[in-house]
Amino acid sequence: MVTGRSTASLLGDLVAQVADLFRTELRLFKIEIDEKVSQARRAVIFIAAGGVLLFAALIVLLDAAVEGLAAAGLARYWAALIVGFIVVAIGAGLVFKALSDLKPAKLKPQRSLSQFSKDVAVVKGQVR
Repeated sequence: MVTGRSTASLLGDLVAQVADLFRTELRLFKIEIDEKVSQARRAVIFIAAGGVLLFAALIVLLDAAVEGLAAAGLARYWAALIVGFIVVAIGAGLVFKALSDLKPAKLKPQRSLSQFSKDVAVVKGQVR
C-alpha cells in the first residue's frame, strides 16, 4: 500500500503518536498511584482504629482482672472478660486486614505497568 507520504513524515507521525501514547499512559499511571495512596490511607486509618479498639480491650480486660480478684462474684468478672475478648477480636481483625492491604504487592500499579509493557511492545513492533 503506497500512501505517497515521505519516510520523514511517517516517522514524524510515529513519534507524535508515541509521545501522545506515553502522555496518556502517564496520566493513567498517576490516577492509579492516587488510588493506591488512597488505599494505603484507608489501611492506616484501619490500623489506628484497630489500635484504639485493642487499647480499649486492654483496659476492659485489666478492669475484669482487677474486679475478678477483688470480688469473688463470678458474674461481673465473666461479663467483663467476654466483652474484652470480643473487642480484642474486632481490633485484631482490623489491624490484620489493614496490614494485608499495605503489602507492597497490593500497592503496585498493576494495570498501568501492564499497559505500559504492551505499549512498549507495540512501539517496538512499529519501529521494525
